[in-house]
Amino acid sequence: MRPLIQALVCVLFLIGVPLGIVQAQDNPPVQELYGSLSPGQTDVFLIENLDKGQNLDIFAENVSGNLDPVVFILAGDTDVPTTLDNYRKAVADLAARSAYPLLELPALRDQYTLAWDDDSGPWASAVLQFNVSEAGDYYMFVSSSLSAAGRSTAGDYRLLVGLDAPQVLDGTAEPTGAVIAVQDQAALATHLIQEYTASLGEDKPQVTIKLSDLNPGETLYVDLRATSGGLKPRLVLRDYSNKPIQVSNLTGQAAEASLLQAFPEGGANYTLDVLAT
Repeated sequence: MRPLIQALVCVLFLIGVPLGIVQAQDNPPVQELYGSLSPGQTDVFLIENLDKGQNLDIFAENVSGNLDPVVFILAGDTDVPTTLDNYRKAVADLAARSAYPLLELPALRDQYTLAWDDDSGPWASAVLQFNVSEAGDYYMFVSSSLSAAGRSTAGDYRLLVGLDAPQVLDGTAEPTGAVIAVQDQAALATHLIQEYTASLGEDKPQVTIKLSDLNPGETLYVDLRATSGGLKPRLVLRDYSNKPIQVSNLTGQAAEASLLQAFPEGGANYTLDVLAT
């Protein structure tokens, strides 16, 4: 997401992050989750408040399609979009240049993650026991193995997650109703904020700002406000054909304006007009 404005105009891309609570129980807590992955998709889960010395036990198996699941663990303070993007580029580069990419891939996964597993269990299931060396929050990723290298697998998966519950590792653990992992796709989003300032008056009644291309699923937030004088600006979002999509403070009664616009399919050549009344 990209240019936008504040101070005259500010654009924010904000997504709430759900909170998970790990509940202590007499039996080792075990959670069962189901999901579905299309080619190249990654599901992200936030696991909060792990204690040093705990074992996080994970079992992921395919239940439909040709999905070959792989699981990763990253620290909770990781810049997820950047790390994931760099990892995918590194895997694609490895596949393109190496004569033996599968032999070199484990070292690459070690470089970008705290722990991972692919194919340790039966029928290409992923089995991972992660010993927590530092108390805190962690991200768990479930993805299609080698999707970054162009291997297309997809389907539904079953995921078991437990704390100090080794029976999870063979897929036989019974869920206890615990909430250990909470899906957090917001972690994949790039949150960009840009500030833009300008002066409007009789000699310059309008400013037009061209927006960078918007990716599918991105949401545009704009906050426009006067910083001096009696300016009561209007705000217009236009598409590639110059057609107004949204207008804020149309009557020019307020000293600020704002809008929110989702782009489920992305978009290009959008502009923002800031006009003095």
